[in-house]
Amino acid sequence: MRIRTIKPDFFNHEELYDLEQETKLPIRIAFAGLWCAADRAGRFDWRPRKLKSQILPYDELDFARVLDALTTRGFIQKYVCKSVQYGHLPSFLDHQVINNREKESTRPNPNEMDTSDACGTREPRVGHAAYARTSGREGKGMEGKGMEGNINKQRATLDECIAYAEEKGLPASDGQWFYDAMEAGGWQRNGKPIKSWKSHLSAWKGQGYFPSQKAASHRDQKAQLEYPEPKTKLPR
Repeated sequence: MRIRTIKPDFFNHEELYDLEQETKLPIRIAFAGLWCAADRAGRFDWRPRKLKSQILPYDELDFARVLDALTTRGFIQKYVCKSVQYGHLPSFLDHQVINNREKESTRPNPNEMDTSDACGTREPRVGHAAYARTSGREGKGMEGKGMEGNINKQRATLDECIAYAEEKGLPASDGQWFYDAMEAGGWQRNGKPIKSWKSHLSAWKGQGYFPSQKAASHRDQKAQLEYPEPKTKLPR
């Protein structure tokens, strides 16, 4: 996390407030926290759980929902390079004075990649969105183009993952774990978009990948160690 600048106009940003009221999520403080998580180019790793631990460690919420809400309104941009997901604050440099001693960004530039690599959802509607007023201009976006269009067809929501996990007899926490794992992997396998996320979930269950399954297996092993089977059969 880094020290960043916040301007007084931020506190009067109506669209951020409206989004917070609509979603019932702490949008404003989360968005400001992303400035501190971003590098000097306004880029950050798209890792919801890690970002939550840095920005809102005491809040009980799904930070992926916060990121999705900010993305749909154009406050941030999401893109993929070599199956790794990143986030970008489009007008970050318009409003931040970067310390010269801060190291250069090592993350790929979303503006210098082909649509097969990048997955920007739409051009920003607000400059750094923290301070600038809405321009009313809708970006062209990249929905349905290249690889990302195929990925989006098989990208499930958190609620869908939890519901299907429970349908398969798994706890909701496993559904959350599956969603986070798929988000981290860009909903791809071996660099290609997955064909069915439900098939993936079912296959992972069959192979015992889920945390609850591993925990149950560990309990069984522990029980066997504490109460081993007798070497000889006891008389009946």
